[in-house]
Amino acid sequence: MPEIRDKIFEIIASDWPVHATELAEKMGYDVSTKDSQKRSVAKIKYHIDQLARGGDIKVKKIGQALVCWPKEVEKLRMMHELMRGL
Repeated sequence: MPEIRDKIFEIIASDWPVHATELAEKMGYDVSTKDSQKRSVAKIKYHIDQLARGGDIKVKKIGQALVCWPKEVEKLRMMHELMRGL
Protein backbone atom coordinates (compact mmCIF):
# COMPACT_ATOMS: atom_id res chain seq x y z
CA MET A 1 0.00 0.00 0.00
CA PRO A 2 2.66 2.61 0.80
CA GLU A 3 4.12 2.32 -2.71
CA ILE A 4 0.74 3.39 -4.13
CA ARG A 5 0.74 6.36 -1.76
CA ASP A 6 4.30 7.26 -2.79
CA LYS A 7 3.34 7.16 -6.46
CA ILE A 8 0.28 9.33 -5.80
CA PHE A 9 2.45 11.85 -3.96
CA GLU A 10 4.99 11.88 -6.81
CA ILE A 11 2.27 12.69 -9.33
CA ILE A 12 0.79 15.42 -7.13
CA ALA A 13 4.21 16.97 -6.47
CA SER A 14 5.22 16.99 -10.13
CA ASP A 15 1.93 18.08 -11.69
CA TRP A 16 -0.07 20.23 -9.29
CA PRO A 17 -2.87 21.12 -8.86
CA VAL A 18 -4.27 17.76 -9.88
CA HIS A 19 -7.85 16.54 -9.96
CA ALA A 20 -8.52 13.11 -8.42
CA THR A 21 -9.83 11.74 -11.73
CA GLU A 22 -6.72 12.98 -13.54
CA LEU A 23 -4.62 11.31 -10.85
CA ALA A 24 -6.46 8.01 -11.35
CA GLU A 25 -5.94 8.27 -15.10
CA LYS A 26 -2.18 8.91 -14.69
CA MET A 27 -1.95 5.87 -12.42
CA GLY A 28 -3.46 3.68 -15.12
CA TYR A 29 -6.97 3.20 -13.73
CA ASP A 30 -9.93 3.01 -16.10
CA VAL A 31 -11.81 6.32 -16.28
CA SER A 32 -13.59 5.78 -19.59
CA THR A 33 -17.13 5.65 -18.15
CA LYS A 34 -18.78 7.40 -15.20
CA ASP A 35 -19.02 4.14 -13.23
CA SER A 36 -15.41 3.16 -13.82
CA GLN A 37 -14.34 6.73 -13.02
CA LYS A 38 -16.16 6.61 -9.66
CA ARG A 39 -14.59 3.23 -8.82
CA SER A 40 -11.12 4.42 -9.79
CA VAL A 41 -11.33 7.62 -7.75
CA ALA A 42 -12.69 5.67 -4.77
CA LYS A 43 -9.62 3.38 -4.92
CA ILE A 44 -7.18 6.27 -4.59
CA LYS A 45 -9.24 8.56 -2.35
CA TYR A 46 -8.19 6.64 0.77
CA HIS A 47 -4.53 7.31 -0.04
CA ILE A 48 -5.25 10.96 -0.83
CA ASP A 49 -6.95 11.30 2.57
CA GLN A 50 -3.99 9.64 4.32
CA LEU A 51 -1.53 12.01 2.61
CA ALA A 52 -3.69 14.96 3.64
CA ARG A 53 -3.92 13.74 7.26
CA GLY A 54 -0.16 13.33 7.32
CA GLY A 55 0.27 16.92 6.18
CA ASP A 56 2.01 16.06 2.92
CA ILE A 57 -0.68 17.51 0.65
CA LYS A 58 -3.59 19.92 0.76
CA VAL A 59 -6.98 18.89 -0.58
CA LYS A 60 -9.95 21.03 -1.53
CA LYS A 61 -13.31 19.96 -2.80
CA ILE A 62 -14.60 22.33 -5.48
CA GLY A 63 -18.15 21.28 -6.33
CA GLN A 64 -17.86 17.59 -7.17
CA ALA A 65 -14.13 17.88 -7.91
CA LEU A 66 -11.39 16.84 -5.48
CA VAL A 67 -8.23 18.87 -6.14
CA CYS A 68 -4.83 18.15 -4.54
CA TRP A 69 -1.52 20.01 -4.32
CA PRO A 70 1.69 19.64 -2.27
CA LYS A 71 1.97 21.35 1.11
CA GLU A 72 5.07 23.26 -0.05
CA VAL A 73 2.90 25.24 -2.46
CA GLU A 74 1.10 26.77 0.53
CA LYS A 75 4.44 28.12 1.76
CA LEU A 76 5.08 29.70 -1.64
CA ARG A 77 1.59 31.20 -1.64
CA MET A 78 2.16 32.76 1.77
CA MET A 79 5.52 34.19 0.68
CA HIS A 80 3.87 35.65 -2.40
CA GLU A 81 1.19 37.33 -0.28
CA LEU A 82 3.82 38.78 2.05
CA MET A 83 5.84 40.13 -0.87
CA ARG A 84 2.75 41.58 -2.51
CA GLY A 85 1.95 43.47 0.70
CA LEU A 86 5.33 45.29 0.70
